[in-house]
Order: sequence, then structure tokens, then C-alpha cells
Amino acid sequence: MQQKIVWILVADTENARIVEKIGTRGGLLEIHNLTHSHGATHEHGSVQPGRGLESSRTTRHASGPQTDGHEQQKDYFAKEIVTLLNEAHLNKKFDELYMLAPLKMLGLIRHHIINTNHHIGPKVSKEFTKDVVSFNLDELEKCIDIPGK
Repeated sequence: MQQKIVWILVADTENARIVEKIGTRGGLLEIHNLTHSHGATHEHGSVQPGRGLESSRTTRHASGPQTDGHEQQKDYFAKEIVTLLNEAHLNKKFDELYMLAPLKMLGLIRHHIINTNHHIGPKVSKEFTKDVVSFNLDELEKCIDIPGK
């Protein structure tokens, strides 16, 4: 009988770790470590809305919402994480997925899982809104309920 492989994603807006647990007796093993540096917001600048001129008046107005480059980088990192998970799922690297991240990052990851036709949604069996990316493997194992422990 093949043992179930659980992947545990631990992420924040700049770091992500994927930890693997095989079966009920195996320990945790870190298999991926991703880092995404956003830099200061002023380094990215912000995408200022364009200016429009109404033809009947001399009034100018902004022509769209302002977007923050820092927020775009967080979203890009979440997409990068989901792409990695999707590739692993297609290659049958895991049977079940746990996700631990602060609420905002968890939301960004969920967004990309749902809106990009990734088939890993059903594999997500546990979600925790915890910022534990700096935890060592023993601390991580204690903060989640892993079968066999």
C-alpha cells in the first residue's frame, strides 16, 4: 500500500517553504524554499493613473485606479507559489496539501488556485491563518495536526 504524501506550504509575502510528510510515521522534510524580495514601495514606484482631458471642458481627471507596485509583487509571488504547486500536482508529487500563511497571503494564494484553472483546490485539506514561515520543522509539526502524531 502506497503511503500518502502531504505537502505543507508555509508562506508569507516574501518567503515560502514546502515541507513534505510521507505516511503517518515519517518526519518532516523541507523540499522547496522560495524567496521573493519586494524591496521598498518607493523602489517599485506606483503606477499612477493617466490623465484625461474632457473634450468639452478644460478639466483634467485621473483615468483609472492607482496600483501599488508592492501589492503587485505580493500577488506575483502568490502566483509563483501556485504555479510550483500546480506543476508538482501534475507530476503527482503530493496527495494532500496544507497551507499556512497570514490571512492576506492565504487569500492571494487561494485567488490564484481558484482563478487560474489549477486543479489543486481539492487537494487542499487544511488551511491555517498563521505566520509561521520562520518556524523550524519541530515547531511547525507541533502547530498543525498531522496524522500519525
